[in-house]
Amino acid sequence: AAEPAAALGLPAGVPLATGAADTACAALGSGLVADGDALLTTGSGGQIVVLAGQLPAARRGLHRYRAAAGSGYYTMAAMQNVGLALEAARGWLGYADWPAAYDDAFAQPASERLCFLPYLSGERSPWMNPDARGGWLGLGLGDTRGAMMRAAFEGVAFALRAGLDAIRGTGDADAARVPVASLRLAGGGSVDPRWRQLLADALDASLEAVDCPNAATRGAALLAGVALGHWREDALPALAPGASPVAAPRGD
Repeated sequence: AAEPAAALGLPAGVPLATGAADTACAALGSGLVADGDALLTTGSGGQIVVLAGQLPAARRGLHRYRAAAGSGYYTMAAMQNVGLALEAARGWLGYADWPAAYDDAFAQPASERLCFLPYLSGERSPWMNPDARGGWLGLGLGDTRGAMMRAAFEGVAFALRAGLDAIRGTGDADAARVPVASLRLAGGGSVDPRWRQLLADALDASLEAVDCPNAATRGAALLAGVALGHWREDALPALAPGASPVAAPRGD
């Protein structure tokens, strides 16, 4: 209409499309289409999304929303401290760049004593505790900064596992079991193969990297294409990007 177009400074007739939240668009843009499809995104924080055909039961520590397209829903575990915590640890330990931090950390064996709690800014899933705080535990005189950096990677990976366990229903006798054996992987903080392997081991799930660098933007573009009639909504599964297997859990 001419009046709202003029108020917005747009030409009359510009089509408007209903969008979605960034995580919902990322799920669509990453190719999640079927009940049980799962996505892990990592950046400053981390999100694990699992599609559901029906409205999931309300669970403390998890979020549930309508999917960006179709009649389905998704359950989400949202963790605040992924890249945020790793960047802080890298800075505290004096690594000039990420390659040095990765190389030093993954040259170390896993420690049975030293661990890192990544809750530097409180935590959302599954604890919902804004007052949670983090740090290294079990630190000894013989521990190097490489060992401390490795512990930081491990701590973040297992914080993600806590969110995934909440979705799976692990440890909750009243929760429905949601098997998650594989996840699509997206986000800028998930490129190094050693980090991907650690994630697969900690999550006990195979990882497939999405062949699309900007999944959320792609999902929003797909919604716009449907609104314009360029695609039908039932054709969206055929437009899913490819995904390449990058890591499988080793069970140790």
